[in-house]
Amino acid sequence: MVPAPDPPRAPQQARSVASRARLLDATIDCLSSRGHGSTTTTEVAKRAGLSQGALYKHFPSKASLMGAAAERLFGQLIEDYRRGFDALAAEAIGDVEMRLRSALTMLWQVFDSPALAAATELYVATRTDDELAAAVAPILERHNENLRVEAARSFPELAEHPHLSSIVGGTMSTMQGASLFAPMNRSTEHAAEIRAFLERVILAEARAYLEARS
Repeated sequence: MVPAPDPPRAPQQARSVASRARLLDATIDCLSSRGHGSTTTTEVAKRAGLSQGALYKHFPSKASLMGAAAERLFGQLIEDYRRGFDALAAEAIGDVEMRLRSALTMLWQVFDSPALAAATELYVATRTDDELAAAVAPILERHNENLRVEAARSFPELAEHPHLSSIVGGTMSTMQGASLFAPMNRSTEHAAEIRAFLERVILAEARAYLEARS
């Protein structure tokens, strides 16, 4: 009986892509659980089950690793949010204000997630790390534009709003600030006040714009 041939080995490119993904996921996990200061290339390689040599084949510096991790993280967050929002839209929520309230609730849930802790760590670290700031800045700029595009897609009624970018940016900054101080402020009442304030501001903008167009 002729023995069965060995199964074909995965192409080198596929293995490289898989290794890169493991390194980025390990970086995000480490940032979230240990903070930027304790996220070393040694720790990331260990969590990914790879050598430091393998890490540096993909990323020549820690800053480049962090930048790529930020890009992966932002992409995952938008994709996950889109799936959730599309499921919401599938329930035929045609009322713009109801959809806005639901969308904001979903966003708050995202900002309460461990994944956002990783992004916050990077934001804070860029203040004193010029190399990291240079690596993250263009990725954050693309992310902000992706957020604006996603907002226009989710709310076509508001897509031509002249201040859509400012509304999106202000919303994200407010939520980011609230999540940054959340560990120090355990008051659920204070958190509820911030959420209610943001909702009032956004709904007022939407109402004024839609009324002016009608």
